[in-house]
Amino acid sequence: MKEIYLISDEFSTYPTDYGLFLLGDNSHYFIDRQYLPIANSLKSGLSASDLFGSDISIYESAVLFKKIEDLKASGIIVEHSGQRLEGVSQVRETFEGLCISESLQSSFIPVEFWREVVESSQLNGRLNVILTAKLDLSLIHLIEQSVKKPSIVIKITGKDIWVTRPFAHTERQNVEALISQISANTPFEGYLKSLGHDLYYASYKSNLDLLKENKARLVSLLNCIDLKEDIITTFCLVNTKEAKHNVNTFIRQGYDFNKESSHVELTDCFVNYKHDCGTRVQSPHSTLDTLMPLISPITGVITHLEKEELGAYSSIPVYKAAYNKPLYKNSFERPSNEAFIQGTMGKGETDIQSQVSAICETIERFSAIFKGYEIPIKSCQSKLDLYSYSYHDLAPYSEAQYRNFNTPEHSDSKRKQACRKYTDQETLWYKATSLIKKSPVYVPFTFCFSNTPFEDEKFGRWHSNGCAAGNTIEEATLQGLLELIERDAIAIWWYNKVARPAFSMDKLATTLLERCDQTLGKDFDYWLLDITNDVGVTVIAAIGREKASGKYSFGFGCHIVEEIAAQRALTELCQLIAAKEQNSCIFDRSKIDTGNYLMPHEDVLPVNKSIQFSENLKVMIEAIAKQLDTLNIEVLLLNYTRPDIPINTVKLFAPGLCHMWPQLGNPRLYQTPVKLGWLEQPLTEQTINQQGLYI
Repeated sequence: MKEIYLISDEFSTYPTDYGLFLLGDNSHYFIDRQYLPIANSLKSGLSASDLFGSDISIYESAVLFKKIEDLKASGIIVEHSGQRLEGVSQVRETFEGLCISESLQSSFIPVEFWREVVESSQLNGRLNVILTAKLDLSLIHLIEQSVKKPSIVIKITGKDIWVTRPFAHTERQNVEALISQISANTPFEGYLKSLGHDLYYASYKSNLDLLKENKARLVSLLNCIDLKEDIITTFCLVNTKEAKHNVNTFIRQGYDFNKESSHVELTDCFVNYKHDCGTRVQSPHSTLDTLMPLISPITGVITHLEKEELGAYSSIPVYKAAYNKPLYKNSFERPSNEAFIQGTMGKGETDIQSQVSAICETIERFSAIFKGYEIPIKSCQSKLDLYSYSYHDLAPYSEAQYRNFNTPEHSDSKRKQACRKYTDQETLWYKATSLIKKSPVYVPFTFCFSNTPFEDEKFGRWHSNGCAAGNTIEEATLQGLLELIERDAIAIWWYNKVARPAFSMDKLATTLLERCDQTLGKDFDYWLLDITNDVGVTVIAAIGREKASGKYSFGFGCHIVEEIAAQRALTELCQLIAAKEQNSCIFDRSKIDTGNYLMPHEDVLPVNKSIQFSENLKVMIEAIAKQLDTLNIEVLLLNYTRPDIPINTVKLFAPGLCHMWPQLGNPRLYQTPVKLGWLEQPLTEQTINQQGLYI
């Protein structure tokens, strides 16, 4: 009997215009439409000989065979002798104290097995047990029905068994919150629903043997469930490992998101921690303790947090994390196996610093995701009843850039920044707060929140510039402002290729320099440039040149305290160099225009730093806002702190500041070097540095 390839029965399949989606238990896979014919054949059975038909070239056959082998290695497809075996449903008899959710309607349900497990455990008679294939909203009705006994939910499909803590019939809010976060961690399913698919769950008949082998362990698992601890316990039938996943119970009582986001009043907030490259209200250790419960691929905002293995570059700790993000039917980004998850990295001199940095970067991006309870208004800009900034004001592209974005043959049309020029169409708007005028200002809704389902994204989309997380609104606001200032200084230096002075490393701690030299000294020459401009807050560029190849790498830092700015730049350089072997980047270092602007110039004087350090974060924020106001740049603050996240998140807008991504319609990009005496004449869009700084 010939060997045939089949999609594993652990996956249900969903054909779309883009390709075939495979949905499994806690996993998913996408097969691009170029492989759709072979994917459709895999559903019923495909032999190796089918790949080498007369109508397929040898090259195409080899490519398809390689794809098959990759899918086989990933467990997506399996090899069988003969015909595919169909799952057989068991009689769905229920028992007292045992309920079956709607999600199990089409699945193989070993009800008798689970009755025996429950009756053998200490939970028997004490709790109502609900069996399910998915923790979804259908569970709420079953939990509310059980008035006399709390309900415990057991997900019985797949290789991982889940067990919740007991829920009383009055805990609707807690159940909804848990289901909402689990749903956020399954964006693949949400995307399929947006396409109109009704989801079903594959038959797991093959799991019955594994269940029987682990029956005693499952009984023990139920016996050990902590009835008060807010966790989900998982048990893997394959390796018999248990894991506990924290359920986030944090909530800001009485929190009105739409009011808090648009009406922000800063308060006095004092620096209590000044070590390790920062000005914070509490130590990184304390912040980490608060945020660690948010890490879980099932119940967490953050899927994981792990240290990057950097081999020889081990002196600088690098941590990476990730979060899940949704796509919609009309999303700009096309579906792929990478489109539903976003990675982040943390920087810092110590492990704790780097961990907190990675977690906070993840949260500032996750919290920016559109949730559905944000209330915008729909209007043409010309009919708004408050002052407003348009899409172009916030992302001032040139006419040439707009043309390239909308020319399918041009490479810029494929960039995530690609958009159409806004010409007063009816779109969605949201209020931010002017820090100087203390009044609301309208900005485009799709610049405030990411991953929205709205067609307005064709005029411009959210990006993370100016986003920050902090223990307080003031802490986050200062960090967001510093990021805007850093990107502005980078853009003016890079695109105008202006000569800047060195920043002396003698001002930095010996321990930091020793660590950096351990990371860089053998293979790189490196130095610091002071690229501060008329904003008056120190911005430092750390430049590294590889001795063997001559290629350059960069790190940047910004802070009111110049030593902290330099520390941040140097640490970032070390981390980016250390991580480059593990990560690819759309910025091609080999194409850098190697001019004098990359080198320090002794005959050039640094710009005076007009903003002074204060122990009060509010004082520093207001000083920066006033300085920017003298440059005719208004600072806007959006507070998008989420009610269920124990850390604050904000986005700062400063229309008129430059972005390091090329926004070539901004007059400041060309005028500032002349104003400061760095250039005699302004450059043009054709004479500036032509390499976009997409880093």
